[in-house]
Amino acid sequence: ENNIPNAENQVQDLNEILRVRREKLDNLIKAGKNPFEKVKYNRTAYSQVIKDNYALKYGGGFYSKYSEVSLTNSEVKNNVSKDYGGGIDFENSNKINIESVTVQGNNSKEGGGISFFNVTNAYLKDVVVKGNTATKNGTVWSNLSTIKWDNGLISGNKASIASAFYIKGRSETVLKNITISGNESTSGSPIDKASL
Repeated sequence: ENNIPNAENQVQDLNEILRVRREKLDNLIKAGKNPFEKVKYNRTAYSQVIKDNYALKYGGGFYSKYSEVSLTNSEVKNNVSKDYGGGIDFENSNKINIESVTVQGNNSKEGGGISFFNVTNAYLKDVVVKGNTATKNGTVWSNLSTIKWDNGLISGNKASIASAFYIKGRSETVLKNITISGNESTSGSPIDKASL
């Protein structure tokens, strides 16, 4: 009998937890804040080597959602994800800055190196994407995203469609001084703009 939990005490504990949560929500509303607003995080990585990782779904090496990210002077290599972004996956984010980064030897279904979904204001500079594999579309994959990329290399990547860059949906992509060479696709060109 002594080991049987007292149901009445458990109900009282739950009621107290609910009372405290209601009070916190009421205080946020009174302060004019939306308690259900998505929280955005700022992430900064400098001089990192992100390698040999595995993800069941997104971002084998680096995954970011609802965030502002700065990734500089780093390597993202030999990572695997089952679905998107073998090396890096960004989702529903703003102000992404990737500078002097090498994304190499990563693998996933889509976006073997990097994938962007619903990302605004992504800026890449001096980024190298090489030796990545996508079993379906693009070693760099973009959907509903705005990307500006200055100075870089997309080389030696493999994908079924668009071995270099797969652009889907209402994406806006500006590439300046990017060398695209030695990429292999079983169908389509190295860069493919999918229909809406």
